[in-house]
Amino acid sequence: MKLLQHSYWLFIVASILFGPTSCSKDEEIALKESTQKDKFSNGDNNKGGQNEGGTKTTDNIGNFVVRGELNEEYKGEAIFSTYEANDAYQWYISIGDIQGEEDFTLSFTLMDMEKIGRPAVGEYVIGDWAQGSDVFLPNLAVMDTPVTWTQYTTLKEEAGKLIIEVSNEEEVSGTFKFTAHRYKVFDVIGTIEVEGEFSAIKTK
Repeated sequence: MKLLQHSYWLFIVASILFGPTSCSKDEEIALKESTQKDKFSNGDNNKGGQNEGGTKTTDNIGNFVVRGELNEEYKGEAIFSTYEANDAYQWYISIGDIQGEEDFTLSFTLMDMEKIGRPAVGEYVIGDWAQGSDVFLPNLAVMDTPVTWTQYTTLKEEAGKLIIEVSNEEEVSGTFKFTAHRYKVFDVIGTIEVEGEFSAIKTK
């Protein structure tokens, strides 16, 4: 079953990237709705969007350190936005190369079959999408050559934490720490530890 879940979500991930649990059904729906109400509020025309936390900062910057198979420090422009493809909805934070050369991208993405709004202030699991719609899937893509990239993500239930300290219409900011892997199908062939912070602004 776990393999089937991973296969399903990997299919969804692939279609998005390359296109541009034991309870009754009623209990499962009730639990999901309760969790979403705790994590999200009305706003941004979706399920979330509560204005919370501190005040707007001046820079939309993300900084993070990678250790393990890859040892680098990165700094980039941080944004948050939404995306829809193949009847799947995403809300994501993305940190990209500040020089515009796009030689790396780090993203944290929520996904559901229903529209997702901006998450409220709080602590979130970084892990496999198969664990639920309030779990952030990480993805670090690093350019090797102009046409090849190395990607790190996770198939683990819980690979780390993302803490949102500010969440309003203009800014989402916080910190993160997680473990990610390079995979060949479902086999781990490389591991990294990532830790950093971000102050992201909204983009269309």
